[in-house]
Amino acid sequence: MSGSGLRLSCSRRPFGAIAARRQTGYVLLRLGLAAIILAILAVILLERLHYYQEAAEKLQMETVLRSLDTALKLRMAELAIANKAYRWGELAGENPLDWLQQKPADYCGAFDGEADVPRGCWSYDRRRRELLYRANLGSHLWTERGDGMLRFRLQAAAGADGTTTVQIRPAEPYRWLQP
Repeated sequence: MSGSGLRLSCSRRPFGAIAARRQTGYVLLRLGLAAIILAILAVILLERLHYYQEAAEKLQMETVLRSLDTALKLRMAELAIANKAYRWGELAGENPLDWLQQKPADYCGAFDGEADVPRGCWSYDRRRRELLYRANLGSHLWTERGDGMLRFRLQAAAGADGTTTVQIRPAEPYRWLQP
């Protein structure tokens, strides 16, 4: 009798061990699937985070351009008040960042020729009379040259009434974060 009791207990052990192994395998499978899902969500989150960082950089660049446009209009008004509106055309040869009371924190200076402008930095090319901005995050930026450099120029245009107007315009076409 004791022999048959041993057989029963021996036959139950392997069955219990198999069930425990199956349960452990199932838990590991669930953990693996959870890790894969979390990794996919992390990749999506990081991609969205990068996109919004780039959108913030674009907004900051456009804010500086709007400030420069306002400074240009103020400069033109000053000349008009002093009866020197005939000098508006001369503004196209000036560095517009010099008109600001406080230059942007990311202004790297004016150069004679296109220097190696660091990423995320404004500069002015005195030779070409262009305002330059090199994008820091430019994975959604397209420029003609493909160098991630945005170029702007002050353009003077004669109006129908003989007056001259000056505007800040892109020197080259670009697309940034547009479908």
